[in-house]
Amino acid sequence: MMGSKDDKQTFKEIVEQLNAYKWRDEDFLLVSYPKNGAHLVWEIMTMLLKGSAEYTTISKIGCMLDFCPVNRADREFPSPRVLNTHYRTDVLPAEFRKGKTVVVMRNPKDVAVSFYFHMSKLLNKMIPDHEIGTMFNQMTLEEFVAGPLWSNEQPFGSYFDFIEYMWSLRTRSNVLIVFFEEIKLVRCIKVSLCNDIMNMKNVHTHQY
Repeated sequence: MMGSKDDKQTFKEIVEQLNAYKWRDEDFLLVSYPKNGAHLVWEIMTMLLKGSAEYTTISKIGCMLDFCPVNRADREFPSPRVLNTHYRTDVLPAEFRKGKTVVVMRNPKDVAVSFYFHMSKLLNKMIPDHEIGTMFNQMTLEEFVAGPLWSNEQPFGSYFDFIEYMWSLRTRSNVLIVFFEEIKLVRCIKVSLCNDIMNMKNVHTHQY
């Protein structure tokens, strides 16, 4: 049930652990708005860090800072590892702005369509009878783009505010911006992208 006691307790644990967390220099932070292609990039980065082309058998959810207390990542993923968030880094504790950050961006049209159908499917599955689920089912794609996608009142904030802020960090030495289309549409992983990511291992961390 949305807003249940268990949900609130989990969120409380997430916030407390994020505020107390000390960043590990060998780790990476992967930042992307929902449906921007983070899962694919996370798999690529994890393979690069492991030196293996095998998919990890452990669920990526354990590295999602938004949904799981960070001590789960400590249990399931030894460093170096890739921690993932859908939030802009300026709303995270300052400790998370010290590290090597990879930002995934994607064509806004594709983000809007993918996010719309993802939310429709998710809400129908989780809370079909809840007023939020009912409201979303009555919303057209055009209304979604004009409303929630722009709004700072939804959990991850405005998509366009996210892009504007993260793009402003593109000249930082510890921030690398990659584009989903460059990875997915060419149907291969560019050697230059792999080099860009791995070269970040040598970047000295600092807070921005």
